[in-house]
Amino acid sequence: MYSFGDEDRTHEPCLPGKPGNWFTILSKNGYGTDMKPWIYLVSLLAILASLLLGACAGVDASVLDTAECIGKGTWGAGMAYTLGIQVPEWLEIDAENIYDVDSAMPTQYMEIEYGVADDIDAKLRWGLNANASNGKLLLKKQISKSGKNSTAFVFGGGITRANEDHWEPYENYGQDIQYQLLTGEAQMIFTKELPRNSFVSFAIRGNYHSLTEEIDDLDSIQTDFYHAGLRVNFKREHKGFYGIFELGAEAPLSVEGWNQVYPWVGMKFSWDIKKKK
Repeated sequence: MYSFGDEDRTHEPCLPGKPGNWFTILSKNGYGTDMKPWIYLVSLLAILASLLLGACAGVDASVLDTAECIGKGTWGAGMAYTLGIQVPEWLEIDAENIYDVDSAMPTQYMEIEYGVADDIDAKLRWGLNANASNGKLLLKKQISKSGKNSTAFVFGGGITRANEDHWEPYENYGQDIQYQLLTGEAQMIFTKELPRNSFVSFAIRGNYHSLTEEIDDLDSIQTDFYHAGLRVNFKREHKGFYGIFELGAEAPLSVEGWNQVYPWVGMKFSWDIKKKK
């Protein structure tokens, strides 16, 4: 993390309760004198930073969210593990048997969320590794809340860059291939609040992709494809910490004559930090 030197040894030690120290400054700015949440936040960020070193970039097709918003001024940070699209193989799917190719892959990504308004959240997902990088920005707007039931729309887009070594076991025959994938996404989420800070959500989702392949620095090839699916997830929360477990199915709609779907699974662990008033 950080280390601080003794820049001026004539100053008084910065201890809790001393005038002018950072505990007092934070208190005056409305964060209160209980510093435990901030200690937890620093610990969490350290854990997330270490996890980032092993993050797997990929094209995720998860929801891992509810129709509830986290509240204006609230920050959230977490890590998700889910299935993702193995793009070159996805384009080779046989409509009669989609399992003939290995077109789904495990994906890990980090997520940061911010409450723009009480009914609007912004979310950034990203992943990095030696052969690929990707990022996605999602905006959620809660459109209704009645008692324990809520509904929200989610829209967003992202970009993925990868080379021929990322989407294995795709056969590249020694060629140098550079991929760029542009993504648009839409979701509709229905959530019901359960007892004991629990939530169950049902979601409809869809993606549109534009893939550009550049092989051995020659002319590029552009391909469009799309897919959609259904998800159901369960969320359990405790003092800002929460976990989500998700199941569902995804259909390769751009495959002519498709008649099968992929089972889908994912989970997320996250923490919401609310600013004290």
